[in-house]
Amino acid sequence: MRILDLGLRVGEVVRLIKSNFNSDFTRLIYITEKTHNVHERVIPDALAEELRDYVETLPTNNEFMFPLFGNRKRGDYVSTKSVQYEMMKARKILGLGETYAVIDYGLRQNLNPRKPEQFGLWTHRRQKLNRLTPHTNRHHEADRWYDLTHDPVAVASILGIDPQTAMQSYISPRQHLEARYTNLIHRPTDEEPRMDTR
Repeated sequence: MRILDLGLRVGEVVRLIKSNFNSDFTRLIYITEKTHNVHERVIPDALAEELRDYVETLPTNNEFMFPLFGNRKRGDYVSTKSVQYEMMKARKILGLGETYAVIDYGLRQNLNPRKPEQFGLWTHRRQKLNRLTPHTNRHHEADRWYDLTHDPVAVASILGIDPQTAMQSYISPRQHLEARYTNLIHRPTDEEPRMDTR
């Protein structure tokens, strides 16, 4: 799913329909998952060409860009879990299973009747956070765009979020500080701050 490189959330990608795109697939208009705002994206030429070829392979009786093939389960389009599962397989194949943190949700009682041998037991519920996931790809793209522009407002507009959220959640502090430092040392001489000696 190279379309994830546009910075969309997985939930936004799997729900895309053909009419979200213009006729030559160079523009995309969609509704953001969290804020429910209408957002427009320009699609790079190479990806637009791939999408034009891809859409020719889709069934005509389903409007979704990523429909379910066969009768594996109910639903009109692939689920976010399916995308995450494919990413997990890719991590294993490429040897990129590194985790950067483990969240411990504390003691939880297992009340799942499908696991009778563990029913009623209290265990720590932990979740590993992998470096390579569909969502960390979104963060990577945000970092890359900020490296190119040093403009948090532009990055926020691309992601479909507010600038404050972009600075707090998507752009690393190191990048922001480096950008501010670079802007300071490259300011024109007549704009340099002067000490008031009065």
